[in-house]
Amino acid sequence: MTFTPDEIKRLAEEFEANTPRDVLQWAADNFGSRVAISSAFGPEGLVILDIAMRKVEPRLPVFTIDTGFFFKETNELIAKVEQEYGLTIERLQPELTPEQQAEKHGPELFRREPDRCCYMRKVLPLQKKLGELDAMVTGLRRSQSETRKGAKILQMQETPDGHRYIKINPLAAWSKEEVWWYIVS
Repeated sequence: MTFTPDEIKRLAEEFEANTPRDVLQWAADNFGSRVAISSAFGPEGLVILDIAMRKVEPRLPVFTIDTGFFFKETNELIAKVEQEYGLTIERLQPELTPEQQAEKHGPELFRREPDRCCYMRKVLPLQKKLGELDAMVTGLRRSQSETRKGAKILQMQETPDGHRYIKINPLAAWSKEEVWWYIVS
C-alpha cells in the first residue's frame, strides 16, 4: 500500500492516541511482508518485539545490524529472543568482515575514523535492507535525546537512492519509565 506524505502526517497525528500494539497491527495490516522491525536489543527494542510477537498477527519479521563486533552477551540475548518467540532474526552484515576491514583500511578503524567505520558497518547494510521494505519499525523515543525530540509515530523517509519508506516509531511518546514498567510487569 502506498501513502502520500500528507496521509502519513495525518495518520501520525491520529496515532498519538493509539497504543503501540495498535500501531504495530496497522503496520502488519498495511505492509505485510514489506515491513520489518529493526532492533539492537535495547530495552525499547525488546518491548517492541514483545508487543509485536505476542499481540500482532501476522508476525512481523525482525532484523538487526550485526557489525561483527557484538559482545558475546548480545549474541546470547539474540539467541534467547529467537527461542522465546520462535523466530529467526535476520542479521544484516557489512560487506567486509572485521578482519577484511582491518586488512584493507588498517586496524581499529572505529577509533581512527568512527564515522567511516559506522557508515560501512551500519549505514550501508541498512540502506540495502531498506530497498526491500516499505516500512521499518524502530524503538525510538522522543525523550531519548535532543535530536529525537521531534520524532513522530510515523515519518516518511527516503534513502539516498530515492526509495521512500515509512519509519514507524510506536514508542515515540513513551517515557523511559513507561518502557521499564512494561519490562518489569
